[in-house]
Amino acid sequence: AHPRRSAGSASPRPEREFNPETKGKNVEVRLIFARHGEKDMKDREKGWLTEKGRQQFRDFALEKLADPNRNLIVYGTDVARTIQSGLEALGKSVAKVKVYPAPQNELSFKIGQSMDRNETTKVSRPFLNKLKSMPIGDNVRHYIGYRYQRPDAESFSPQETAGGIAKIIVGYNKKIDVMKSGSKNDVLMVSHDFVLSAFLQEVLGIELQESKKNMNPAESFEVIINTDSSGKHVLDCVYEGKRYSIPPDLLNSFAQKYEAAKEQN
Repeated sequence: AHPRRSAGSASPRPEREFNPETKGKNVEVRLIFARHGEKDMKDREKGWLTEKGRQQFRDFALEKLADPNRNLIVYGTDVARTIQSGLEALGKSVAKVKVYPAPQNELSFKIGQSMDRNETTKVSRPFLNKLKSMPIGDNVRHYIGYRYQRPDAESFSPQETAGGIAKIIVGYNKKIDVMKSGSKNDVLMVSHDFVLSAFLQEVLGIELQESKKNMNPAESFEVIINTDSSGKHVLDCVYEGKRYSIPPDLLNSFAQKYEAAKEQN
């Protein structure tokens, strides 16, 4: 039989030495916000992707997710077409680490009363029906025309909707401080044209013109967060080849609008 060791005789565990240089230095996070691929128009609300829509995100991965030295996380909403889009991209990506967690509620355009009381409605059923009666593109322009006003008591204003995207960016701007120094990370966020167009207009100040009324299927913009060797943050947005600087205070104010809207509903 092995001799019983007394409680005081155990060897103490060596303490791990904390090295601040291993976290948050020379890190890059690229948040890629993309509209889902082309959907089957037989059901505008629940439509799955067409074969063209699936191919759009396979091509998307080959173009934008082709670096094997980067990690990849993919988020979508709980709608079939965003899930399909994300999975197609994930399957074609050559990233060294690939993850698809649970849906990201801030990316959604939720309709009517949710079965989960913890989730907030973004657009009422009557207002959705009004949008569905309009041609695609015109309905997005109609919605974002409300700017800071709500279309009705239950529907988020475009500024409140844009705040959901801002909240995600603010969150990653904090998370980067605990990421492994030197790491490069892609986060693909698949969402809907109403949500992404609201952010482009309200936060970046980009007015969608008559010739382009909404984001095209599989179109995207990027928010790039970098830290230098001292841990200092730089945050920029790239859309259609142009770079935009986003003041952190502006992002925080929009994230607060989103949180306040959830409380109001």
